[in-house]
Amino acid sequence: MSGRASREKGIRWERAVAQYLHTTTTRSTRPGVADDAADVVLDGWLVECKDHGRWTVPEWWRQVVAKCRDGETPVLVLKRRQLPTGEALVVLRLEDWDRMRKGTE
Repeated sequence: MSGRASREKGIRWERAVAQYLHTTTTRSTRPGVADDAADVVLDGWLVECKDHGRWTVPEWWRQVVAKCRDGETPVLVLKRRQLPTGEALVVLRLEDWDRMRKGTE
């Protein structure tokens, strides 16, 4: 897939996730920019959306964690082929999930 087609695919996925989360706050993808903002901006959450055939979760995780500021929670949303947006997988730290589960956020 060409660079432009790949960027457009990523932007479509970002918008689908933002729509699913009922927010319109997204930004355009700027590949290779280390200080780029997250794909979807939610209060206290840094959400990176990935639509790739081959997942490199550890690499993506390092990227989203590096973008976090104090008090922000990193999240990856991974597209699953041939499934609706709500079937995407979400990756977050166990400690963050535990805090959410206990309602201490």
